[in-house]
Amino acid sequence: MAFNALRSGASRAILVVNTEITSSHLAWMDRDCHFIFGDVCTAILVERLDLAPRRRFEILGTRLQTTFSNAIRNNAGFMLARAEGP
Repeated sequence: MAFNALRSGASRAILVVNTEITSSHLAWMDRDCHFIFGDVCTAILVERLDLAPRRRFEILGTRLQTTFSNAIRNNAGFMLARAEGP
């Protein structure tokens, strides 16, 4: 989407932010994993080639394909339905 907005002239530069929320998948009572993983965020500035600095990366393709997109679920953490009594 960022590439298409730049190519069409709708934008000069776009900040793309990617969040990775892993804490929702953790079993907080499991001491072996809860302190290793956490939430993270990365960002990249995508801008027109004529405005980019000399040392840059160029977008070579924009085709998106996935085979195992449902395999990232682990049904742990708050996603795990627990039957807790009083």
